[in-house]
Amino acid sequence: GSAHVFKDDAFKPFSSYSDVRLRPCSEAQRTVDRTSYKPDLCESFDVVISNPPFGITIASETRAKLNKTFTLPENTPSEGLFLERCFQLLKPKGRLAIVLPESVLNAKEMADVRLFLYRYYHLRAIVTMPRNIFIDTPTLTSLLFAQKKTADEIKAWEAWWLATEAVVESKVKS
Repeated sequence: GSAHVFKDDAFKPFSSYSDVRLRPCSEAQRTVDRTSYKPDLCESFDVVISNPPFGITIASETRAKLNKTFTLPENTPSEGLFLERCFQLLKPKGRLAIVLPESVLNAKEMADVRLFLYRYYHLRAIVTMPRNIFIDTPTLTSLLFAQKKTADEIKAWEAWWLATEAVVESKVKS
């Protein structure tokens, strides 16, 4: 309908969707070059609001294509992949509001997801939700509000990260 609400496998490659708003953008329309981000981008949404299911089992045919569709490691929990999919969907400076388990924000095994967030988004706010806000799960949750960075902002972050890594490496060696 006119609300543009889609129900489909959120992890499929963009090329497999039939709606033009979910198709990969052309190289000429793409705002983030492939040296900064290799997978396809859609970049047709101003706002993404999501309450993704946590820890879902990904279909085997979809899992087989994850390494071509996402940059996060294949063993990343679904909530991390949803964050990357939101990045792929948003226009530069597009806004994101998403419900996430607290583990994304503090668990050691989610460090790649947090680095992805810092690299590609400006974090605007994190709101911790009360325990048991969702009836069927005791999972602690937060609302994350973020804004997609522009290509120049991503490149600036990458330069800063490389410089910071070099400083850390030099201090570790001495």
